[in-house]
Amino acid sequence: MNARAGRLLAGADAAVSEVSPANTLGVLMLVGYLFFLQSRLLDFTVPQLHLPMVLLIGMVGLSLLSSNLFAGLRLPAGRLLLFFVFLLGLSALFSIDRRQSVGIVTSDIRHLTMGFAMMSLLVSVRDIRRCLQGLAWGTLVAALLGFVFQVTVEGQRLGLEAGRFGDPNDYAMVLVMGLPLWLTVASGVPRVILGIPAAGVIFLSFARAGSRGGLLAFCALTLGYAITSSFMGKLRVAILLVVTAVVAIAVVPAGIQKRYFTIFSVDENSSGSTMEAQRSYVESSNSRKALLFASIGATVRHPIFGVGPGGFPQYYWQQGFVEEKRNRQGMQTHNTYTQVSSEAGIPAAICLVCILFLCFRMTWRASQEPLLPLSHPLRVCGRALWLSMIAWALAALFLSMAWTEVIFIYVALSSSLASVHRNMIAGMRKQAGQGEKPVSSPAKPGRMGASPTGLAHLRPIS
Repeated sequence: MNARAGRLLAGADAAVSEVSPANTLGVLMLVGYLFFLQSRLLDFTVPQLHLPMVLLIGMVGLSLLSSNLFAGLRLPAGRLLLFFVFLLGLSALFSIDRRQSVGIVTSDIRHLTMGFAMMSLLVSVRDIRRCLQGLAWGTLVAALLGFVFQVTVEGQRLGLEAGRFGDPNDYAMVLVMGLPLWLTVASGVPRVILGIPAAGVIFLSFARAGSRGGLLAFCALTLGYAITSSFMGKLRVAILLVVTAVVAIAVVPAGIQKRYFTIFSVDENSSGSTMEAQRSYVESSNSRKALLFASIGATVRHPIFGVGPGGFPQYYWQQGFVEEKRNRQGMQTHNTYTQVSSEAGIPAAICLVCILFLCFRMTWRASQEPLLPLSHPLRVCGRALWLSMIAWALAALFLSMAWTEVIFIYVALSSSLASVHRNMIAGMRKQAGQGEKPVSSPAKPGRMGASPTGLAHLRPIS
């Protein structure tokens, strides 16, 4: 990158980085909140401290002082997210389990408030990168907790003693979503020294969790990383996959390895204990299949408002699928998309898909911005967030995650990144129009043609 290009980029960065001390403090509190949310560290140390809630309240309070307070309402994804919560409120009015629905809607209103507060505070690439780094370090801590507070679930699967990570599937999902965020922590030699060992620890805990849905999400994540890499990057991915497979075979228990490949049938030549474990794995798959078809049936019977947020277990019991009422709460759809369609209706499910589409588009555009070098933090953050959402979108096919805060965090980070992206390019266009020599694309030097400013080809950024 030449000197003039460097001056334009530096000026564009400065244009979006002037923030008040209150804003800076709010971002730091947000980073702390995201770290504890991702790592669940306090679940095993001082859960009575309620530090994440204190940080969240402080962050929301400081966001009220921001001059960017209504940023969420100006962004398409923010407006769609507000409409999504509105649809949940409507579906709660027709719920078959009113108490459960009211609790979920109330919780999602809190999540919406958090998301809007994030969009008002995150006004620079530095702020967004700090948030992604907080999530990345939280993922590493969560993986390390698997070596200290581990328990075995369903035989040899890794879970944790307390909190949400007691479910190996949830544990694996958090780890695979957080893995690509390590792209934002270090680059070059520091990535080799710090990033690769961290990724190794995360993958080891992930593999021991024995989540088949998580494995598919990891494969999609790897494919996405390879697609967005150079030839040498693809070669490194191939080598790393071979090494990863060898290490996994060496350290992952044989029972877990069997689980990954036992979905539809049992190997009749297996030993007694192994065959019994395989039968339980197949029964698990069949149970999830039955829940999937039941959620589709609920969608067909209640297409507009669904059975109410959180109402699927009640519906499942009413249809006679569960003999005892006390066992119904464990009967989730195990599919986020049919969870939304069956509990909140088809309009809400369409709204969710549109939200995800916008998030993917915003992060992809940021990661592929031709005016910025590949190593620019904006592109790195865009790529890391895009890959993380790929993992979430695939894991959502096997887990019920519709009413958690994750989608609100993704929308806030993606929308903030798109806003910063737009402001940065506008700043570069303004400086180029004031007499600076046009900046050629570092990725494709001939792309700008005969544009008088070198920036006229830019498309609007959502």
